[in-house]
Amino acid sequence: MKEKLTGTVALILILLLVQCGSSTNSSGNSGGSGSSNSNAQANTNITYRGLWAPSLTVENSHDTDDPDYLTNNGFNLVSVIANVVVNSEGNITDATTEEELTATIDRYQAQNFQILLSVALVYSASGSMEDMAGATIFQQSTSVDIESVLEDYESYVTQFAEYAAEKDVDIFVPMNEADLTLATPTEDAFTYDHTLASNWGQSILTTIEATSYTGLILYKTGQDYSNKDWELDLTGYDMVGVSISPAQVHRNDLSGVFAEDVDQILNKMNTAAEEDGVEITLVTEFGVWGLEDDWDDSEYAEVYQTVFQQAETSVDGFIAFDNPNFMDGGSTIYGTGVETVIQSYFLTQD
Repeated sequence: MKEKLTGTVALILILLLVQCGSSTNSSGNSGGSGSSNSNAQANTNITYRGLWAPSLTVENSHDTDDPDYLTNNGFNLVSVIANVVVNSEGNITDATTEEELTATIDRYQAQNFQILLSVALVYSASGSMEDMAGATIFQQSTSVDIESVLEDYESYVTQFAEYAAEKDVDIFVPMNEADLTLATPTEDAFTYDHTLASNWGQSILTTIEATSYTGLILYKTGQDYSNKDWELDLTGYDMVGVSISPAQVHRNDLSGVFAEDVDQILNKMNTAAEEDGVEITLVTEFGVWGLEDDWDDSEYAEVYQTVFQQAETSVDGFIAFDNPNFMDGGSTIYGTGVETVIQSYFLTQD
């Protein structure tokens, strides 16, 4: 009971800071000016303190993209995505180039950030990266032959694994959210079979082992496991991570029902990791996205606070979601209450 009360008091204090306007929202590049913690020390009790920022390779796509800003707020890792695009005929038509990745990776490695490189299999009916759908359940959203796509996709995994070795990338993901992308729909609504995702996850390890990449390999999930069974074989992976985001139904009870669902997700991941010999567990993406309407700043802050509070003693790190500037309907970090929450966990406290 004492621990629960302590957590509640901490949450109240953080929300008060938000309401008092401790920081203001920004548009455009932050230039590192958004933090007053330039002399603060990073909280090394959390090993991985990361930024999950889609489209990070696009200049000025995030207010958090300045390395100085991230350092001042305790971050030590950034994620970078290499997209591989499949069109409506099942052909791979486009992919992020190594040149695009290099400019971003060099920028952060120059300031000693760890790099997480995630390869993503994404759908675009036209085959253009400009209108790709992002993470999608292929066998539900398209009629392409997924087995044929995977045969072609394997060469891209090899290419980017070799590139990851060349660039000394710390963490490599062979397919972003493979459990979501490769989920097989069943006759029951909203229920999926993860046999393909699990089997592919095992077979691709052999492909990566044949390359020169020797860094950490992460199975990054995308499904909401609060109400789903964990059916993934993680054997051979160094790390596993989950994505956590509230649904509209959680809005009025973030510290109750949402917190309980977060616990369910964490328990299933950590149990599977222990059974399969995976030593490192992460919350690899958490925040707010995909909702019908915008929430208040204090609600976004409470989401991040809840995830941190429920997971801080059971995972090795967190990778916080930051919504792209050019997209509506998602939480952001810079100059918001979320920034205050992240500072309270990623930086040591006086």
